[in-house]
Amino acid sequence: MQRLGRIAQIAGLTPIPRGLQTDVEMIYQASRVMGMDGLFPRPALNNDENLLQAAASYATNALPLKAQFIAHELPPDFLEQLAEDKTAFEAAISEQKNAVGDRISARRELEDALDRRVQAVRKFNGLVRVRYAHNPGQLAEWTAASHIERAPRGERTPQPSPTPPPPPVPPTP
Repeated sequence: MQRLGRIAQIAGLTPIPRGLQTDVEMIYQASRVMGMDGLFPRPALNNDENLLQAAASYATNALPLKAQFIAHELPPDFLEQLAEDKTAFEAAISEQKNAVGDRISARRELEDALDRRVQAVRKFNGLVRVRYAHNPGQLAEWTAASHIERAPRGERTPQPSPTPPPPPVPPTP
């Protein structure tokens, strides 16, 4: 769980709070002790939508049983905490979706700006070549100064095809 949070941090994402998962798990465990686990099925792991649906269902089903849950060691404000954590979870998911969209948009804007700059250099390059066609020294300076570095392109090396395993050797009697 910490590794995923670190990956999200490196990628510039806000880690999704895990308080909601803890809340749902506490209610699930208490419902099992109370013999009411049919009302509180455990959601599938690693599925945010199922977790949110379970939290909503748990809140509805636990409300009339609040006193019994408290008697089984859940804190008196467990439903309020569940609601707060559900709201925080939904906000974190929304923030992540917005961050992804923002990065895609920013990358596109950067690519567009770079394309415009490259086109401007190409146009200006033509003008300079016409202007200094009879001045090889100036033209050489311009050629050196206007060189645009490109990222190196890796050579594609063909991947060897996997060799089939040798045929099985029959057992000797």
